[in-house]
Amino acid sequence: MGKERPRVKNLPAKLRQIRESLGLTQVQIIERLKYSFDLSPGMLSNIELGKREASMPLVLAYAKLARISTDLLLDDALGLPKDLAGARKTTRRKNKI
Repeated sequence: MGKERPRVKNLPAKLRQIRESLGLTQVQIIERLKYSFDLSPGMLSNIELGKREASMPLVLAYAKLARISTDLLLDDALGLPKDLAGARKTTRRKNKI
């Protein structure tokens, strides 16, 4: 048998961090990702726990939602920005009377 292919060790934690930074439940992020394959909360839980490997299309969907480069997700040497762009909420200024 051949060697096991390398895995991105920090990816599960990064995906969970994105979801939590956006303030979303697993069900809500599945809806927001508009992921084209069947993805259940149980499957997502296994991905976030590192029991199941995320597909590349799913990694790309997370990166787009968080407005970050996939490099930040796939490179274990890089961390996520503290202030994820996808997590920023727009605030309206109140007009002073």
